[in-house]
Amino acid sequence: MKLHMLTVFVTDFQIAKSFYSDVLKWTLVKEDSYHLEMMTEGTKVHFYLADRDTSPGDYSREARTVFVFETQDIENDMARLMSKGVIFLHTVPNENDFSKYAAFTDPFGNVHELCEMKKNHLPNG
Repeated sequence: MKLHMLTVFVTDFQIAKSFYSDVLKWTLVKEDSYHLEMMTEGTKVHFYLADRDTSPGDYSREARTVFVFETQDIENDMARLMSKGVIFLHTVPNENDFSKYAAFTDPFGNVHELCEMKKNHLPNG
Protein backbone atom coordinates (compact mmCIF):
# COMPACT_ATOMS: atom_id res chain seq x y z
CA MET A 1 0.00 0.00 0.00
CA LYS A 2 1.16 3.51 -0.77
CA LEU A 3 0.90 6.19 1.92
CA HIS A 4 -1.57 8.71 0.53
CA MET A 5 -1.66 11.46 3.14
CA LEU A 6 -1.32 12.25 6.82
CA THR A 7 -4.13 13.51 9.02
CA VAL A 8 -3.79 15.78 12.06
CA PHE A 9 -6.66 16.48 14.43
CA VAL A 10 -6.71 20.00 15.87
CA THR A 11 -9.19 22.10 17.84
CA ASP A 12 -8.68 25.41 16.00
CA PHE A 13 -7.97 25.92 12.29
CA GLN A 14 -6.56 29.44 12.74
CA ILE A 15 -4.01 28.26 15.29
CA ALA A 16 -3.18 25.24 13.10
CA LYS A 17 -2.60 27.48 10.08
CA SER A 18 -0.36 29.77 12.09
CA PHE A 19 1.70 26.95 13.57
CA TYR A 20 2.07 24.73 10.52
CA SER A 21 2.32 27.50 7.89
CA ASP A 22 4.17 30.25 9.75
CA VAL A 23 6.32 28.22 12.13
CA LEU A 24 6.95 24.96 10.25
CA LYS A 25 6.69 26.58 6.78
CA TRP A 26 4.16 24.18 5.27
CA THR A 27 2.12 25.41 2.31
CA LEU A 28 -1.63 25.91 2.70
CA VAL A 29 -3.30 24.30 -0.34
CA LYS A 30 -6.99 24.36 0.51
CA GLU A 31 -9.25 25.56 3.26
CA ASP A 32 -12.95 25.06 3.74
CA SER A 33 -15.38 24.86 6.64
CA TYR A 34 -14.47 21.31 7.64
CA HIS A 35 -10.76 20.88 6.88
CA LEU A 36 -7.40 22.32 5.87
CA GLU A 37 -5.04 20.79 3.35
CA MET A 38 -1.33 21.55 3.49
CA MET A 39 1.76 20.27 1.73
CA THR A 40 5.22 19.67 3.11
CA GLU A 41 8.00 18.28 0.96
CA GLY A 42 5.50 16.58 -1.35
CA THR A 43 3.35 15.04 1.40
CA LYS A 44 -0.30 15.99 1.75
CA VAL A 45 -1.46 16.68 5.28
CA HIS A 46 -5.15 17.14 6.08
CA PHE A 47 -6.38 18.79 9.26
CA TYR A 48 -9.77 18.10 10.80
CA LEU A 49 -11.45 19.51 13.88
CA ALA A 50 -11.41 17.59 17.16
CA ASP A 51 -13.42 18.30 20.29
CA ARG A 52 -10.44 18.57 22.64
CA ASP A 53 -6.66 18.81 22.65
CA THR A 54 -4.46 15.83 23.45
CA SER A 55 -1.54 15.50 25.83
CA PRO A 56 2.01 14.46 25.03
CA GLY A 57 1.79 12.10 28.01
CA ASP A 58 4.74 9.74 28.14
CA TYR A 59 5.03 10.00 24.39
CA SER A 60 7.82 7.49 23.79
CA ARG A 61 6.23 4.82 25.99
CA GLU A 62 2.62 5.09 24.75
CA ALA A 63 1.33 4.00 21.37
CA ARG A 64 1.04 6.99 19.02
CA THR A 65 2.17 8.40 15.68
CA VAL A 66 4.97 10.97 15.60
CA PHE A 67 6.05 13.07 12.61
CA VAL A 68 9.86 13.16 12.45
CA PHE A 69 11.50 16.07 10.64
CA GLU A 70 15.05 15.70 9.37
CA THR A 71 17.44 18.51 10.16
CA GLN A 72 21.11 19.14 9.44
CA ASP A 73 21.60 21.23 12.62
CA ILE A 74 19.29 20.20 15.44
CA GLU A 75 20.55 22.74 17.97
CA ASN A 76 20.04 25.64 15.55
CA ASP A 77 16.58 24.45 14.51
CA MET A 78 15.57 23.90 18.14
CA ALA A 79 16.64 27.46 19.00
CA ARG A 80 14.78 28.87 15.97
CA LEU A 81 11.57 27.01 16.84
CA MET A 82 11.81 27.88 20.54
CA SER A 83 12.16 31.55 19.59
CA LYS A 84 8.77 31.18 17.87
CA GLY A 85 7.19 29.73 21.02
CA VAL A 86 7.46 26.03 20.20
CA ILE A 87 7.54 23.88 23.33
CA PHE A 88 10.09 21.07 23.37
CA LEU A 89 9.82 17.99 25.56
CA HIS A 90 13.63 17.69 25.43
CA THR A 91 15.59 20.80 26.43
CA VAL A 92 18.69 19.32 24.81
CA PRO A 93 18.72 16.69 22.08
CA ASN A 94 18.70 13.03 23.08
CA GLU A 95 20.90 10.56 21.20
CA ASN A 96 20.65 7.00 20.01
CA ASP A 97 22.98 4.92 17.84
CA PHE A 98 22.03 6.67 14.60
CA SER A 99 20.71 10.15 15.44
CA LYS A 100 20.21 13.10 17.74
CA TYR A 101 16.54 13.92 18.30
CA ALA A 102 14.26 16.23 20.24
CA ALA A 103 10.50 16.04 20.64
CA PHE A 104 8.19 19.06 20.53
CA THR A 105 4.45 19.60 20.56
CA ASP A 106 2.11 21.52 18.33
CA PRO A 107 -0.39 23.84 20.07
CA PHE A 108 -2.82 20.90 20.43
CA GLY A 109 -0.48 18.46 22.18
CA ASN A 110 0.44 16.41 19.08
CA VAL A 111 4.07 15.26 19.38
CA HIS A 112 6.61 15.70 16.57
CA GLU A 113 10.39 15.32 16.54
CA LEU A 114 13.44 16.89 14.98
CA CYS A 115 16.08 14.34 13.96
CA GLU A 116 19.70 14.88 12.93
CA MET A 117 21.25 11.73 11.49
CA LYS A 118 24.78 10.89 12.60
CA LYS A 119 27.34 11.07 9.80
CA ASN A 120 28.01 7.32 9.79
CA HIS A 121 24.28 6.72 9.15
CA LEU A 122 23.80 9.13 6.25
CA PRO A 123 23.11 7.60 2.79
CA ASN A 124 26.64 8.42 1.58
CA GLY A 125 28.26 8.34 5.04
